[in-house]
Amino acid sequence: MSTKLIDFSNKNLEILNKGYTWDVLSTFAIYNLYTATGCVKNNYLNAGISFGVRCLAEIAQKFDVIPGAYDPNDFIAYGIGVGLALGIDKTRKYFSEKKALEEMHFP
Repeated sequence: MSTKLIDFSNKNLEILNKGYTWDVLSTFAIYNLYTATGCVKNNYLNAGISFGVRCLAEIAQKFDVIPGAYDPNDFIAYGIGVGLALGIDKTRKYFSEKKALEEMHFP
């Protein structure tokens, strides 16, 4: 029996070993980079570009244009990353608009 807090050799945690966490976080980061720089004003276009950039890189790996191992499951991780980023962005904007409306004092 292992005394480690998390046993990364466990089959249930295989998703962490394959690097899907990095795929989700990097797609999330690309979305937030475009949002922070203001390059893309539309959230959905931003999400599409972020997803497309990562998918293009994955397809380039398949055809040995860039180094790396092609894994079709990465596309799912990219979708999850973009979905999380879009969801968090929409939630943040909702609450900031709600707070702004509450701060307005209507007579």
